[in-house]
Amino acid sequence: MGPAWVVDSVPVTDIAGSTPSGDAAFLSVAAAVRLSDGTIVIGDRFASSVRYFASTGHEIRSVGRAGSGPGEFRSIAWIGRCGGDTVFVWDYTSRMTVLGPAGTMVRQFPVPADSAGARPPVFFTCGPGGVWAGLTPVFDRLPSDMATSTVRIQGVLALFDRDGHVGRLVDSVTFGQTRVFGHLTRLALSDDRLYVGTEDSAYVARYALDGARLSGLPVGIGGREVSDRAYEDAIDAQVAVVPNAQQRETARKQMLRIPKPKTLAPYFALFAVGHDTLWAQISAPGDSVTVLDAVGPDGKPAGEARIPRDLRVLDMGRDYVLGEYDAPDGEQHVMLYRMHPPS
Repeated sequence: MGPAWVVDSVPVTDIAGSTPSGDAAFLSVAAAVRLSDGTIVIGDRFASSVRYFASTGHEIRSVGRAGSGPGEFRSIAWIGRCGGDTVFVWDYTSRMTVLGPAGTMVRQFPVPADSAGARPPVFFTCGPGGVWAGLTPVFDRLPSDMATSTVRIQGVLALFDRDGHVGRLVDSVTFGQTRVFGHLTRLALSDDRLYVGTEDSAYVARYALDGARLSGLPVGIGGREVSDRAYEDAIDAQVAVVPNAQQRETARKQMLRIPKPKTLAPYFALFAVGHDTLWAQISAPGDSVTVLDAVGPDGKPAGEARIPRDLRVLDMGRDYVLGEYDAPDGEQHVMLYRMHPPS
């Protein structure tokens, strides 16, 4: 634990999942980022467009439509800020869409661009220099139910250029388990470092952008037990996106039959902020307080920040935390909090 950073108790921006007229603004937030002018960009798994919101919370524009043609999306899985205010959007058509700061489409390309038909990455991260990384699962046969499988899957980690070409294969790492509270690999990129946390221990591996492995960093807390209540709450949250009540209950029963992990992961998200600070979300989904810990390049604690609600952190900067919160009525909110360094 390092010096305490102060996070404002009230968010400066609160974007509700529905408009005042009752229309849906978003249904299932996949990812969100904040641009340098304060604009918040949200990708929704169930939408066919990327939404741009002003810092005041009102919608500025919606980019894209349903389909698989130019400027179209089927289901958005990830968005990231990749060099300045350029936004990369990944959807399940196995291609990347590049949007300029104003939301105009710059280009689209398949991933990987080097070999047609190759399995695409599943986890992504991007850095301020425009280089991005992807982790691709490797398996002979996919588990019949990825959401409840206890099988640990291996993956190949690679760095890509702006057009989706593999610049360098970095390493073979654990992809993880996709079941509830299963340990998954987390990625973060700074301008010159790639951080890879497999959640197998409270350490995060570091790589230079030439692929050389550097010393690891101690991050997170290990050994916390998974309670029955937390496990059931996490399952309820995961199946909540299923619109049909009968299918939702069937999925819930199937997932409850899978034995819960004995321990929680030591952290649940990683964020490279600035040149030399790595932040980790160490609070678990369902905790009443969101806890973020920072570590410097020397491995020493660089700070702690607390937010008095259960927030799924999506993006961080030097002075803000952006995350998604599920209200008691089930409505999703995307919230931006101001963060202040220790005095």
